[in-house]
Amino acid sequence: MKKILLILIISSLLLNGCQKQANPNGHFKTIDNTLDIMTMAEYEDKLYLATNEGLYVMDSNNQISLVKLIKPLSIIHTLFVSSNKDLYVGGMNGLIIIKSNKTQTYFDDRENWLPDTRILCVYEDNNNNKDTIYIGTFSGLGILNPKTMSGNIMTEKDGLLSNNVNVITRTDDGSLWLASYNVRGGGITKIKDSKIKYYKDELATINITSLLKEKNKLYFAGGMYNSGGMTEFDYNNSTWKIEKLWRRKDGFAGEKVRSIYKSANKLYIGSEYSGLAIWNGKVKKIYTNKDGLPHNEIKSIIKYKNNIYFGTRNGLSKWEE
Repeated sequence: MKKILLILIISSLLLNGCQKQANPNGHFKTIDNTLDIMTMAEYEDKLYLATNEGLYVMDSNNQISLVKLIKPLSIIHTLFVSSNKDLYVGGMNGLIIIKSNKTQTYFDDRENWLPDTRILCVYEDNNNNKDTIYIGTFSGLGILNPKTMSGNIMTEKDGLLSNNVNVITRTDDGSLWLASYNVRGGGITKIKDSKIKYYKDELATINITSLLKEKNKLYFAGGMYNSGGMTEFDYNNSTWKIEKLWRRKDGFAGEKVRSIYKSANKLYIGSEYSGLAIWNGKVKKIYTNKDGLPHNEIKSIIKYKNNIYFGTRNGLSKWEE
């Protein structure tokens, strides 16, 4: 009897071990473990990857290939798809606009609407029926009319809190928000009806890396080294007010927030060093490279083909339900 019981115990342990090894990565499937992915965008039914190594594209079969650019861009920080289906690709040495017909045009700071070749973000604004492309750089804000390819710039001399413009959005009340990632002089500039308001010391962090936008709510997140968090703004009675400062103790994976994304009822918060937090209502779970992520630095999150993808410092991962 003892022998039979021992055999059953050993068989159970072996079976559990085999089951564990059958799916070592849990809910994550690694697509690539070589690229340093800064951000991602869906364009013409494919997933484009902005990386330190150049621009890559993934097709529906998860095959990744290098996109040949008219001029090589180093450390591509931003990808943006405009309403007229142009892909804006911004790197540390200029901006390339790719048309739907595949033609490419390169721009640098010789343009009067581009204050710097180091591109951080691109945002399209249709406020007052005026088509405007805003381009955030290390040296100010570029303001471009895409129809005439003309424009101007805005810097600290014109009212910006910081020349570093890392995040841009406009809210329904007409406010233009410009957030920076600057070690000492960071924060948020809010412009409405030519009136400028600054947010700095009251924020969870003055170094903004990412934004989540919902109706009557804004979440600015970021950090520096081992500090950071997220500031929640709420719009009520025609006024924007800070509702809450979110910190690691509230359920983040780490102090510094690198990326935020919301899909259905799930909130995904990527950290700089400590992995990924997934919130589903009141349930908060932390995932790291031990759970199958290619790296604990989650730089970008996007939904593509009904799956959530994570761009990390060491490649691309897909969340599988």
